[in-house]
Amino acid sequence: MFELTKLERNFLRVVRVATLALFVQYLVPYPVFGQIEPLVVLPRPTDTGQIVYTALGCLDDHNCLAVATAYWWDSLSPYHPYIERTVDGGLTWNRQNLPFHPLTDQIQRFFSKVYYIDSVNILLTGDSGLIYRTTDAGVNWIDQSYPWIAAAGGVSFFDSTNGVIAMGGGVLIRTSDAGAHWQPTQGLPNAYLLAPKMYSPDSFVVYQNGSDRLYSISHAGTEVDSSKWIFNPPQSDTGGLKSITGIAWVGNHGEGIGMGYHWPTSQQPQQILLVTTSDAGTNWKTIFDRPLSLNNSGTLNALENGTGILSWGIGMLLWTEQWRGTNWYVDTIIAPVQYYQIPQMAILDQHHGLALLDDGSLFVPASIGWIARFTLPSKNSVSAQQPLDPKTRLYPNPSAELVTITSNRYSEPVSLMDVLGRQVLRDVLDATGRASVNVSGLPPGMYWVLIGRSGNAEFGGRVMVIPR
Repeated sequence: MFELTKLERNFLRVVRVATLALFVQYLVPYPVFGQIEPLVVLPRPTDTGQIVYTALGCLDDHNCLAVATAYWWDSLSPYHPYIERTVDGGLTWNRQNLPFHPLTDQIQRFFSKVYYIDSVNILLTGDSGLIYRTTDAGVNWIDQSYPWIAAAGGVSFFDSTNGVIAMGGGVLIRTSDAGAHWQPTQGLPNAYLLAPKMYSPDSFVVYQNGSDRLYSISHAGTEVDSSKWIFNPPQSDTGGLKSITGIAWVGNHGEGIGMGYHWPTSQQPQQILLVTTSDAGTNWKTIFDRPLSLNNSGTLNALENGTGILSWGIGMLLWTEQWRGTNWYVDTIIAPVQYYQIPQMAILDQHHGLALLDDGSLFVPASIGWIARFTLPSKNSVSAQQPLDPKTRLYPNPSAELVTITSNRYSEPVSLMDVLGRQVLRDVLDATGRASVNVSGLPPGMYWVLIGRSGNAEFGGRVMVIPR
């Protein structure tokens, strides 16, 4: 008789807790403002064992693809990846198998990115040089993997035959024959490269994470220009330290938006930072630099029509209808479980998107959960959106002991609410709008901060309490 290991028993406990949280979610409303209730369009199946969603990508408002990996505990088969494809914006999905043979693979490898070249040419990339390509919208897949130990990262194609992939470890590979052959580009440092963008068959830019440096590469990789910096001097200015952690290139005219963090001083909480370029990275302009109470960013997406969405923290979205401007809003996606993040997301159109919701389990790989379709509220709707208030701060967050709360409201009560809507802690802001709340006695989990008296309370953010 098959006997479960300790890890598998722990996993089953997590599933039971998640099921209870799912039941509670639909009985008790969350005490928050600006919430978005998504439609779960691709729930985790139960017929094939544990399912891990590892990648999500869309071409337009109806063509999308998700990569899943199935774990079969009872048969001891470690994993088997397949894809789910939709042509109606996520309302219905069709499963398509991948030519993968897990029993002959000694390393568990996962696909982590979906890249649409066009509606029929799609690329999947992942760990240890995994590269799969389809030329018939997913009916058949070709293994075009590259022998490299690092994960395949960002992808960019100029057309259906000329493309480049950042492989990790400072390696860039390019193809001029639709991926039949890949050639490494020489002359780059051994660094973490991401967000490549191809502007012609033999020229592209790529970002070196951690240094804020952009490389312009031309003539099939023989010429490398490393003189471009997002911040100069790098990572610093008169207001503290700045760093960009991701770039989303938009269209083919040199536009892009970068996200990162700004630390004004060592005594102040970090701020979310957004910068834009319209000349392929030669010049950058700051469009957003404000304190937020959560970090752990997920993905940044932007469309030429102006829609921009940044996911970060525990189920929170920073979004705008015009990312070239400065008017951004904060909303929360209400997931079926308490612990969750949004590791991947894709914009469908100006007001709709798909999100991969991670249930935050500690015992199984990341990105387990559901694919959900969400609707962004209109900027004219005051009932479903919350303008960002930079004067409300929660830090450090997550925390195991003290959480400092600062607000533009003074001498007002502060309440911490649990997932059931019950008040678990109460304090009062002093005359300067500051309070220090000791959360060390609370069970680890997510809590909501309400500022003000009953009937006039405002949502102040979420606090993650972690074990001491």
